[in-house]
Amino acid sequence: MRSSGEQAGLHVSRAIAARPGPRNRIADIHGLRGLHRFLESPNELVGRWLNSLISFESAPQITMQTRDLKSERRFSSEKLRKVNLFESERMFADIYCLEPGQEQKPHSHQGADKIYVVLEGVGRFQIGDEERDLGRDQIVLAPAGIDHGVRNASQERLALLVFMAPNPNKA
Repeated sequence: MRSSGEQAGLHVSRAIAARPGPRNRIADIHGLRGLHRFLESPNELVGRWLNSLISFESAPQITMQTRDLKSERRFSSEKLRKVNLFESERMFADIYCLEPGQEQKPHSHQGADKIYVVLEGVGRFQIGDEERDLGRDQIVLAPAGIDHGVRNASQERLALLVFMAPNPNKA
């Protein structure tokens, strides 16, 4: 059975072959008569071209990357643990894992925004001069150039999903 591209190519080929003369005269003028035996037939050429348009063969192939947020968590009794999930030239996504009493000291990033999403526990976030406790399923933005940090002031573990863009590690 022929693909739709091959069928379309076949119809084009028959239409060209049915036309009297000009195709052959052009071939004679350029000395190309008979060369078609060594090249692809018009149906193959047109069929391949149509198939590539239909099936997107020329589009780049990518592999979807996924992570399980629960199984990626890693805690350390010594200090806050950062686990990279994804990183590109434009952004990164990490999980920050804090045992009770651990913290990320206030700091800032020029030209890069950071977003914290609480996955587990309660964190005390400082953004600029403001401080607030946030729990599971809450999110906070730390704009570029503003001091920010987080502390686990609770007796439970704290896990955060953290995004930053643009990626300061790739600047």
